[in-house]
Amino acid sequence: VETVKVLWFKGLPTMVPCFFARMAAFPTGTATRGAPGRPREGFTVSGVFTLSAECTLAASHVIPGCPPCDRLHGHTWTVRGHWSFTDLDEHGMGVNFRTLKELLQKQVRTRFDHRHLNDIPPFDTIPATAENLAKEVFGLLKASFDAGPAGRLVRVEVWEGPVSCAAYEERTDA
Repeated sequence: VETVKVLWFKGLPTMVPCFFARMAAFPTGTATRGAPGRPREGFTVSGVFTLSAECTLAASHVIPGCPPCDRLHGHTWTVRGHWSFTDLDEHGMGVNFRTLKELLQKQVRTRFDHRHLNDIPPFDTIPATAENLAKEVFGLLKASFDAGPAGRLVRVEVWEGPVSCAAYEERTDA
């Protein structure tokens, strides 16, 4: 869990990551920056950072027994992964966005772009729905990228277009 400083600027609370506050020589748990001559006592909150990256692909599919989707059709899909981080690296990042974009390119776009989803396992045996694609992509991303002790993949969204989305998240409760 990342501790965040709350600093007062022009009478409004401003949240600054704890590492930044330490660089500015603020003691842990308090903030003394504010309007000139008016330092205010601050407080800390705990939270996580969420990073998202996406890729687009064009692919067709058929969902048997589900008119009109039982006819061959395609979408320009958008696949978005969300990772949470409780700590940042020495550069102030959970992970470089370039790393996440390359991961999506390799694990998602290369595998599914300009393909007929029903021909690709596991969709040769299960329906090629946005829901099943979201779960499959979650598994691919989780297995191929170690976000380290401070990070984890938390959600994958699959958009069939600008207004229709299916998402998959692993349950963390028992």
